[in-house]
Amino acid sequence: MDDYKAACAIYIDHFGKNRIVADLGPDDFAELRATMAEKWGPVTLGNVIQRIRVAFKFASDNDPIDRPVRCGQAFKRPSRKVVRVDRAKKGPKLFAPAVIHQLLAVANKPMRAMILLGINGELGDSDCGRLPQSAVNLGTGLIDFPRPETER
Repeated sequence: MDDYKAACAIYIDHFGKNRIVADLGPDDFAELRATMAEKWGPVTLGNVIQRIRVAFKFASDNDPIDRPVRCGQAFKRPSRKVVRVDRAKKGPKLFAPAVIHQLLAVANKPMRAMILLGINGELGDSDCGRLPQSAVNLGTGLIDFPRPETER
């Protein structure tokens, strides 16, 4: 929910609180997109664009505005190809073994466990939070826990 509030705040900062929604057109949204593209990469840009579009769709479907807002062709998420090229340009996000050892040396026990689960089991922070104790077999060192995201 906070992400949608933040996206709406970006829209309000750009157009102002008193801008009449019915006056907005594709050129206005193209300008907003260009402004956002100067600050962010394609993933963040796409996420914010989608959240703004969802907010206007919600408003249109629930009658706070009397007609759908026309955002135009320019106010779309970056293509998957653009996202892939950007990720490839940045390279993989990997921790060097020395950095991992430094993290483990200063981490408390719960954080140390989460670091090891992330590195060895590809579990993220929410996966660690949802991991039931019954899924962990300390005798064999195995975890039987399908990640909710992928069910594997």
